[in-house]
Amino acid sequence: MKDSTLPVPTPAETPRLGGNWHSSVAGAGVVLLGAIVGVALGLFGPAGGLLLVALVIAARLLFAPVMLLNVLVAVAAFDALTTILPFPGYTLTASKLIGYVLVLALALEMCLARWKVRMDGPLVLVMTLVVLGALSILRAPHAALALEDTLRLAQLGMLFIGVRQLIDTRARLTTLAVTLVASLTVGAVLALWEAMGAEDRIAGVSQNAAVLSAELLVGLGFATALWSLARKGSAIWWLGVAGFWAMALALLATQTRAAFVALPLAAAATAWHLPRRGAQIAMAALVLLVVGVLAFGGAERFRAAVEFSDNSTRGHLRTGKAGLRMTADNPLLGVGLGHFPVYYLPYSHDPLGFEKTAHNSYLSFSSELGLPGLVVFGLMLLAPLALVSRELRKQRHVNAWHAAILFGLVALALMSIFHTLHFLKYFWVLLALAADADRWRVTAPSA
Repeated sequence: MKDSTLPVPTPAETPRLGGNWHSSVAGAGVVLLGAIVGVALGLFGPAGGLLLVALVIAARLLFAPVMLLNVLVAVAAFDALTTILPFPGYTLTASKLIGYVLVLALALEMCLARWKVRMDGPLVLVMTLVVLGALSILRAPHAALALEDTLRLAQLGMLFIGVRQLIDTRARLTTLAVTLVASLTVGAVLALWEAMGAEDRIAGVSQNAAVLSAELLVGLGFATALWSLARKGSAIWWLGVAGFWAMALALLATQTRAAFVALPLAAAATAWHLPRRGAQIAMAALVLLVVGVLAFGGAERFRAAVEFSDNSTRGHLRTGKAGLRMTADNPLLGVGLGHFPVYYLPYSHDPLGFEKTAHNSYLSFSSELGLPGLVVFGLMLLAPLALVSRELRKQRHVNAWHAAILFGLVALALMSIFHTLHFLKYFWVLLALAADADRWRVTAPSA
């Protein structure tokens, strides 16, 4: 006999396995994902399972392109650790994978939001450089090499477009700067840890010491901007302060002469654009940094360079002569994008017998794409530099964002005389921010 005092559950209150249909679908999706991951692990090993999980996460981020861009900027600080699947002639890395997803996200953004790419001088120059690379595939003796570097330029061109499209407010610029400074600070700390037991130059989690020092120079500028814009004592202020000193110490530990040359010149160029008080502060910081360079062994490195007593200096001289000869023999079309290492030994007769890159971005483009490639790359740098310089001179007060962008671009442009840095992702982020310098005119604290 039923107890009439007990409530009779309605159909809606009756518990069911899996709850409503949403949770049932989600549960089925989890089971299916687990099965697919298991198959991937069995067929391709841990890398296959990791790649599959990453793709699932990336699918969710397709509709969050700003977050994707920040993830890419963060991962760029750890390029030496991001290899997923190595292939002959092409290595799939986490940053490349995220970049592909970012391109898809931008395509969806274009379709859904109906925005159009801002077609102006800087973008035309970027597109021209990619087209020159694509044309070199037709005549290059090793088409795969030219194709690989052309794809890299195209990916960086999409990064350029993505930064300009997505970083359209000061709040988003602040977020991007926080991401960049935080990731590079971690990289700097790891590099300092390496320096404690290293007898040679350190590379940290970057590709080499030169790349690490170039990245740290960019980080120093943005750390200073966060330091000056954020409220004193806030989390972002502490990040700027801690990041600045960690990156400054790591920069000194890299013992990279090109960075030691670029740093004071970039600081002086930035100070020249600042109001009097800002210039005084910048010059005081410059003096401290120069003293630090000398105190941490920079004098010995420069003495070796002047006396031509180290392999690095002799190597730069050999690559420089080889690049000039390649340019002289192929002034219009070059030897083909990505082909400098192929032609290096025949042109240099290097007794060491190793293939080398140009160790100079300008010489790399002039030898591989001819003088048209050098002109286009040069204009790609000069046009954004002129834009951010003009905006900075208009300000009556120190504009921290413009100063950080100008400092980073000048530093990388100078370092590119001694190293091949045109594939550095931070380089293209700076170019994009400088191309839209008119967006960052307000100088009131917003971080």
